[in-house]
Amino acid sequence: MKLMDNEVIETIVSDKITYREMLDDSKAGRIIEKIKCGSRVLVLKYGTDVGMKKEVQTYQQIGTLKLSIPSVIYCEQIDSLYLLVLEWIDGRYPDFQDNKDIQNYFYSLGRFAVETSFLNNNYFDFDTDELIHMTELKTLLQDQEELIKNHVGTFSYDMMQQLVAHKDNIFQCIMKIPKALDPGDISLHNAKIHGDSGKVVFFDFESAVIRPLSMFFEHFAEAYESIPSSETGILLSQQTFFQAWNTYAIIQISWYDFRQSITAAMLNYKAGNYIYWIRKIMTDKEHNETILWLKNDVQILEKLLLKLCDEEGDGCVKSD
Repeated sequence: MKLMDNEVIETIVSDKITYREMLDDSKAGRIIEKIKCGSRVLVLKYGTDVGMKKEVQTYQQIGTLKLSIPSVIYCEQIDSLYLLVLEWIDGRYPDFQDNKDIQNYFYSLGRFAVETSFLNNNYFDFDTDELIHMTELKTLLQDQEELIKNHVGTFSYDMMQQLVAHKDNIFQCIMKIPKALDPGDISLHNAKIHGDSGKVVFFDFESAVIRPLSMFFEHFAEAYESIPSSETGILLSQQTFFQAWNTYAIIQISWYDFRQSITAAMLNYKAGNYIYWIRKIMTDKEHNETILWLKNDVQILEKLLLKLCDEEGDGCVKSD
């Protein structure tokens, strides 16, 4: 993608550029730069891809709110180009091996959720198509029963069948929780902790969408390095977020409902993963690693299903 001319940028920021550094040009339709203009240090993001479009649209919606986000200098579409100029945040990425960072990040995220929970307009409306994984997986299990059983075994197949049998429970548990703006891809890469104040600043909104709070945590049953990975860290992140929400929100939620809804969101996320990996088995000749992953993952699936159907709870009723 072609770099923007200095003259164009200087017109936008009303200042002379004294320093310009490429931060990321790895994606075909987007460029991220760091620039200095007088005493100001800024982030310049521009591109034509869907992620850039979503981010510009999101900042247009939330840029004037009192949120923990960078100051917005410029946020517009110019012909087919989406352009964003933000203040540079001096700080570091959170360390999710550190309990203090986990508490700081997820308490801040909980407050962010409260402040954006009213953004329920046409642009930000939650798309329930995100919850169609169960229907698609059910069809795939029916059409590819022999292939799946031959590759990953009857137990794995049966566990996935149990998953889709609970699709109504899963949907109900997810949807009973209030909605807010999920920045998208909750991880250590979408926020910085300010060096002086310790304030958490969120800045990456390429996948932002209004959806139930529990779906913020949908990927926390996966072995991703960019999120809290220990059981203690995962629980602490949820507790801290929950505390912040109930401290500042008008609509209170119970800890049980929140936890059950997170479990349901994790199950929905896993259904999406299974669709991807089953299709990979169908199309790739080399799929030994995929088969091993599926066999190992159904152990986690079994635990999540048991949590969803805890007979002592009042949130989800067992399916027939």
